[in-house]
Amino acid sequence: MKRILSDVAKGGGTSFVQGGMKATPEKGSAVFWYNMLKNGAVNDFTWHGACPVLFGEKWGKTLGHIDRFPRRLPSGAQK
Repeated sequence: MKRILSDVAKGGGTSFVQGGMKATPEKGSAVFWYNMLKNGAVNDFTWHGACPVLFGEKWGKTLGHIDRFPRRLPSGAQK
């Protein structure tokens, strides 16, 4: 998830190339997407890039979460 912490006067969007979408930065907004499909394959529609800020500043925070397959605890480990 990408959380936007500031308004941008011009530019600074996030472009999803394969999906043909662009998120425009606005303070307090967020963009969320899944990078993988249910079968574990990469979701090509989530390839993205930052567009240049033409005027002003862009401040954001990226929040990542890795959701892996269930893991077994080592032998003797407590839950």
